[in-house]
Amino acid sequence: MRRRRSPKNTPHSDPAPDYYKWSSAEISLADLKYTVATRAALGDFAAEKALSEIGVRVLGAIRGRVLHYGCGRGLLAAALHSASDDLQLTLGDDNVAAAEAAKLSAHQNGFTAEATCIELPPADSFDTVVLTMPRGRERVSQLLSAAVRSITKNGSLAVLGFNDEGIRSVIRMCSKYFGEPLSEVAMRHARGAIFSVGDSAVEIPAQRESVFEATIQGHEYSIATMPGVFAAGRLDEGTANLLDLIEVSPHSHCLDLGSGNGIIGAAMARKAAAGRAVLVDSSATAVRCSKRTLELNNIGNADVLLSDVGERLGENDFDLIASNPPFHRSHDVDYAVATEIIRCARRVARPNARFFLVANRFLPYERWMDQQWPGFRTLSEGASYKVFCGVV
Repeated sequence: MRRRRSPKNTPHSDPAPDYYKWSSAEISLADLKYTVATRAALGDFAAEKALSEIGVRVLGAIRGRVLHYGCGRGLLAAALHSASDDLQLTLGDDNVAAAEAAKLSAHQNGFTAEATCIELPPADSFDTVVLTMPRGRERVSQLLSAAVRSITKNGSLAVLGFNDEGIRSVIRMCSKYFGEPLSEVAMRHARGAIFSVGDSAVEIPAQRESVFEATIQGHEYSIATMPGVFAAGRLDEGTANLLDLIEVSPHSHCLDLGSGNGIIGAAMARKAAAGRAVLVDSSATAVRCSKRTLELNNIGNADVLLSDVGERLGENDFDLIASNPPFHRSHDVDYAVATEIIRCARRVARPNARFFLVANRFLPYERWMDQQWPGFRTLSEGASYKVFCGVV
């Protein structure tokens, strides 16, 4: 059965107002049932279940200290724990909601596992590292490089992923460094493999952080980026259009929702010299880049929060809010986070606050803008992007 995909350019049903509410689901895997914590930001279970099925077959009753990076809700961790009595699990994910879900799932399945939101596998000594691989060769190289440094002598490395996201090339890359896999499993449209890392020190070249320059309304900015962060290495056209249209007063209290590399928040904070800015992102990698962008531009009147949209924000605290929301989940179009950004912006807006949002032209955000920001205006509409402005 293929992974269920959303029809192209067709929105999911409107997310419920309880976007941040945790729920539990019972998932069957290898004839056993596990209770998994979830919420709106994490989407459906199809992809994680498919990769967990492969992971169980590749890893078997694995023992020792095991790290699963890209752990998602923790379904695979629960299955591995049930298969082995001699297992110490550490879980990590770049997404803060996923890391929290994995921790809750472990508890619901009767075991304890450290689960943290972190941009890369931590420097430690694990007998086995399991990587759920994302798209993008640069991000893949970065994860593999970090994973190898955290594996003990004669330890093992397992990689899991989907064919249409490049797992075959990942397995070929690992074979180049470690030899043929000890085991390889293919199911449906995904596969996984496990390799013996051996006792030799392998260095996998990878880019950690880079900096590029951009001119915005006459000011020069240095912008930090890493593989896996949106528009890595460039100022994308939509963000540039948005920044050209935002007017910032010296006393503005600004919010950048989904900050990515941090340039929107940095530009607003620079103009709000007597005010301040808060930058929010759910990705540990994006938070790192946002902080670094602020440092590079000597911006001291801004803070960066690791948060699933507005979970860590108060209410009625900002008079200028801006966002270039994400809308991809792998190859799918997913509106859950973007629509919550629109709703959250309204919730945290002071009287007379303004909300600027940029979107690809095909995205149907007008319906959600109209619900939360009635009377909003379309400030710009080009071949690729449109910029909206709502006022409380």
